[in-house]
Amino acid sequence: MARLFDSSRTFNGGYSLEALARDWLPDESSVKVPMKTRFGKRRIRRDGTEGAIGKLPPLDEIQRDLESRPEWVEYSTMDAVLTYQLMQKLQTELEQIPWIDSTAPPGVTHKFLWDLYQECWLPFGELLLEMEQRGIKVDKEFLKMIEMDAREQKQQHEKHFLTWVGKVSPGSEILNAHSDQQKQQLFFAPCHNANTKEYREAVREFETENVDGFVEEGKKKPKKNRPFSIRGLGITPIEHTKAGWPSTSGVVLKKLAGDIETERWGTAYDDLGGGREGREACRGIHALTQVSTMQKLINTFMVPLQEKADSDDRIHT
Repeated sequence: MARLFDSSRTFNGGYSLEALARDWLPDESSVKVPMKTRFGKRRIRRDGTEGAIGKLPPLDEIQRDLESRPEWVEYSTMDAVLTYQLMQKLQTELEQIPWIDSTAPPGVTHKFLWDLYQECWLPFGELLLEMEQRGIKVDKEFLKMIEMDAREQKQQHEKHFLTWVGKVSPGSEILNAHSDQQKQQLFFAPCHNANTKEYREAVREFETENVDGFVEEGKKKPKKNRPFSIRGLGITPIEHTKAGWPSTSGVVLKKLAGDIETERWGTAYDDLGGGREGREACRGIHALTQVSTMQKLINTFMVPLQEKADSDDRIHT
């Protein structure tokens, strides 16, 4: 109802019960406070004094705790009261705003947004609820199959990227392809911070897990982590993070790589000399973008859909 009455609140106040009560029920706004403010437990400093409010305890803990239960009952009751009051106010408002229904039969000319809510929005909401209760059928076996395929593709793309890295920055092929700092160093160093003007050298040392049992010179045993250096390629930054360092976001990487299929090379082509080297650079960076794409598909869709499906292979969230 609130969205039907004022669709501009998405970026101007929001539609939370707290925000709506504050703006539309000013006499009652003082009773609605965030749950974290009301039930969050304060951190205890080293000197024993109370600090800032920490995380909100689990809801079942708040509901069952004998100390917080009375306040929880009061809080929940007030939510119900505020919701009912908002419903009454919004109904009054919607009943006064005309609605031009192009599907109405001849002679029916006086309709209002409350009619739209009753005839269309409310049934649609009930339909969505029924869909959630019934669930959406998923093919878990198919999801397992494409997950395996996506992981294999991710591994191949990562191998392509790191092989290219080894050619243009020898010794850097053991970098972490998911580390923003290491990617910043590889692509853009030497560079300056756009905010502080701090200078970042062309060569910088990092550490990685010593999975190969590498033994440093002068040592007898391998350490848990091994050092390695990344020599930057000096590509011109496209965007910067809020902290001022060159961004390595997916959008930026795609601009560096360009469109590989049509050979419309990205900005890395010219920055790294053009010709064969430029093409290999764009293909290598494109492979890195595919690593991120595969990882997102795996983490956001393929795995969660399998884990959240019920015994009948249906998703309810």
